[in-house]
Amino acid sequence: MITLSMSHVTGIVLTLALISAAGVYSGRKVKNAADFATGGGSAGTAIVAGTVLGTLIGGSSTIGTAQMAYRFGMSALWFTLGAALGSLLLAFAVKTITGSGCTTIQQIIGREYGPAAELLSAVLSSLGTMIAVVAQLLSAAALLSTFFDLSPFVCALIAIGVMACYVTFGGIWGTGLVGIVKMALIYGAVVIGSAAALKNAGGLQALYAGLPAERYLNLFARGAGADFGAALSLTLGVFSTQTYFQAMFAAKDWRTARRGVLWGALLMPPVGAGAMLIGVYARNFAGISDASQAFPLFLIHNLPPLLGGVFLAALLTAIVGTG
Repeated sequence: MITLSMSHVTGIVLTLALISAAGVYSGRKVKNAADFATGGGSAGTAIVAGTVLGTLIGGSSTIGTAQMAYRFGMSALWFTLGAALGSLLLAFAVKTITGSGCTTIQQIIGREYGPAAELLSAVLSSLGTMIAVVAQLLSAAALLSTFFDLSPFVCALIAIGVMACYVTFGGIWGTGLVGIVKMALIYGAVVIGSAAALKNAGGLQALYAGLPAERYLNLFARGAGADFGAALSLTLGVFSTQTYFQAMFAAKDWRTARRGVLWGALLMPPVGAGAMLIGVYARNFAGISDASQAFPLFLIHNLPPLLGGVFLAALLTAIVGTG
């Protein structure tokens, strides 16, 4: 357990207040069920991109990627690369999807293949969502246990409670607006954090000094099957998850939806690259023994306390929002 300074706590409180304000504001825009589900079909490019990125940029793309980079180096990039590929697939299909007149993936499947396929897809989608939520709960437990002397189970329960509150903020508007704020903060964390890692290490070459190149500079360090499988699972996951379809249905037209999804695809890989550099630095320079703590401990020990607190709160919000 790490004891945070008053500056860390101040940064956390201010950031959570900012994000909460964005959530409350978004809730005021919800007047009926259609506003909650699809924003009344009036969302612009920023809201679509914010919804996509607000869901994609979570514990797995930050804490999880840094943890994987700590252990395997470059192969940690496959999560964000797979997510970007999935977003590109959505961009190609967006006109057909938004022109279907449906509001869920299951409706589209049911129209084409009948009610049995619709029911099966609903069950499989629910199971897939549960698996995705578990990944976020693991990241939340790793982050919360850094600061509180609590068991992973209790930390997970806390995260579940916060996720439940997040849902009430305003449906698709809440996801989109909070996603924009969260994306800006996470970008700040990975850009400033990776720059600090490179500076402290003495450059990119020094960052990897002494680490086995066949493992840490290899995109397939875990084996081609495992790494391609990770990328494929993310690609198919994005292409078959309701949240991303919801973002497109919320757009005011299919061109807006396509631009939003393409921005999501463009902005995902840099997050993975920054988290990867932080994970490698934590492994080679920071003396961090627990890979799951690499990202949060790096922020605490290698950034100014106020800024570190801001980014720690952003990480928690990213995990909650994605979950």
